Amino acid sequence: MRVQAPTVSVPLTVTPRARTTTPTITNFTVFKSVPFDKGSVQTGWVFLTSAQKFPSTQYCYYTESGDNPDVSLRIELGKDEQSENEKNVPAKFALAAAFAKCVWFRKDAL
Repeated sequence: MRVQAPTVSVPLTVTPRARTTTPTITNFTVFKSVPFDKGSVQTGWVFLTSAQKFPSTQYCYYTESGDNPDVSLRIELGKDEQSENEKNVPAKFALAAAFAKCVWFRKDAL
């Protein structure tokens, strides 16, 4: 009896994978935080690429943590330097004063 050893065959032509020519883009948001009342006003500058000099869009909101760590308050204040009229604002909340704390990107500061 003769035992034949297994053989491994390799294809003669191996097609290499095509390299992707799509560059990796890093999207990011820079946050600015200012204390206000019992919480803080957060402003986000959204950049779609790392090469941008100015943000594509900006937004601002007030946030406050509650007594329960699973509960927090968030009030939208504005977008792209324009105030938003939030409908569900607590009666004593100073919406205009909070909006004044938004840190909008200043192109003239460059």
